Amino acid sequence: MDDILARLKVEFVADALDRVEDLERLLERCSKGDCSGLEVLAEVRRQAHSIKGMGGSFGYPAVSAIGHRLEDYLSGLKELSERHITDCYHFFDVLREILKEGEDPGEAISDIVLQKLPAKWTPALGDGPGNVEVLVAISARVLKSSVERELHNLGYRFFNAQGGFDVLQLSLMMRPHAVIVSAVLPNIWGLDVARALGSMEVTRDLPVGILTSFSDEKIGPMPPSAVIIRETVDSLDEGLAQIAASIKVDAPVDSR
Repeated sequence: MDDILARLKVEFVADALDRVEDLERLLERCSKGDCSGLEVLAEVRRQAHSIKGMGGSFGYPAVSAIGHRLEDYLSGLKELSERHITDCYHFFDVLREILKEGEDPGEAISDIVLQKLPAKWTPALGDGPGNVEVLVAISARVLKSSVERELHNLGYRFFNAQGGFDVLQLSLMMRPHAVIVSAVLPNIWGLDVARALGSMEVTRDLPVGILTSFSDEKIGPMPPSAVIIRETVDSLDEGLAQIAASIKVDAPVDSR
């Protein structure tokens, strides 16, 4: 069984490297105007989703995390600009480096790698530490845009999750500095996500903002790390300020 798993892992690395090289050639053709940017964008999205799904299955959680970040970076794009193409090359360089090492880099180095990846929005210069990352899972599109805009103004980077299970998985895998969720999410409610994160030692102190219109009675008991944010402008500002005050930024780990 060990021999089979080892062979599958080698095959995964070879396949992933081939995918990266094919995508780089595709981006080069796009830059030269030899193919449609929309078609290239669709293919990069498809491959990012595949890499995200396969990485964790073959012992490369960092590869899976990078695939998720690339997929999130591309979400909402309607075309590929030269900046986007350059950023995609950055993602591919990091993927290639990890895959050629032959093993996952581990949690500490993975955190450093993830923080250096291109962000969908560049943090506002001078307004805050660009190395703070917030995981966002908000159902309402308008509210999500408002939260992302405020995080940008604070100088924070952010990435998105699609549902409660995704939030739990990404919180453990990517170690964000804070999480902001809707009270109601697909598969696992945001309220239950906050309770689960508050019950685990590794995420017990992780600030979790919960956007809701529920009454206190309906919300029920919450862990000390949870911040209830009512869906109003004033409450959003106060809640984000409370979360910002709770964020702990560790000194960077030397990756050399």
